[in-house]
Amino acid sequence: MLQPERRRRRSWISPFFVLPEDFERDLDRLWREGPLETEPGSSYPVDMYEEKDAIIVEAEIPGFIKDEIDVSVHNDVLRIKAERKKAEGRTREYLTERQFTRLDRKIGLPESVDATKAEAKLEEGVLHLKLPKKDKKEPRNIEIL
Repeated sequence: MLQPERRRRRSWISPFFVLPEDFERDLDRLWREGPLETEPGSSYPVDMYEEKDAIIVEAEIPGFIKDEIDVSVHNDVLRIKAERKKAEGRTREYLTERQFTRLDRKIGLPESVDATKAEAKLEEGVLHLKLPKKDKKEPRNIEIL
């Protein structure tokens, strides 16, 4: 028979001794396991790679529809925001596991891109972005008259 885990008494005073035991337990879990995927603000996996004329970004954002997603580029930083709110108007709920979820991710881009020509599509929970690179302006010699 499994015995319940017993907490060892510490012989020294914990710096968290004033914190409630539940909070300390949650901190221990966070350090051991990391954030839960369902916690608001947790990040989703993103791949970014370069093609000849564009930066390609593929971000997993399962469970969101395109109307809940906002993508922007400002000062060479890509921002992906998504928010799903709890369904309203239900009179009786028997099971509610799908709840409010929010994603807000900022990613520095390796090069300047032309956001006006960007392409985006959402397929099977993966957001595909094609961000065309800006034309590099070559230095030009100016003749003095």
